[in-house]
Amino acid sequence: MGIFDSAKDKLNEATRNEGHTDSALDKASEMAKGRVEGHDDKIDKAREMADGRLGDEGHQA
Repeated sequence: MGIFDSAKDKLNEATRNEGHTDSALDKASEMAKGRVEGHDDKIDKAREMADGRLGDEGHQA
């Protein structure tokens, strides 16, 4: 198993944990809101779209 296979496995494991992805997305969206004022609704929409892709709901076993 190469280094890239190991990294890929760790990334897949991390994105399957709904709590971790939610926490990371929350932090990213709050940082974006602090830097780009007046676009909170768009940031929230992007966060929800990303959560749908990364969270448990987006993974198929």
